[in-house]
Amino acid sequence: MLAAIQSVRRGKPASVIVAVPTASLSSAALVSRHADHLVCLNIRSGRTFAVADAYQEWYDLDDREVLEELAGAP
Repeated sequence: MLAAIQSVRRGKPASVIVAVPTASLSSAALVSRHADHLVCLNIRSGRTFAVADAYQEWYDLDDREVLEELAGAP
């Protein structure tokens, strides 16, 4: 995310807004120091963090599924 913010800033935008569905407290704090605004509705402060823990239904995509999704993208 920090690399994306840095890349976007090179285009000299009026502001950089980062919106993510979930994040760890430490990651949210780090990103908020580099973005103008952070929107995150689910910030977790536990000792460990996994994005999958924030969802009732979650499964990892295998490489084949990712390639299929990318092939169908405009």
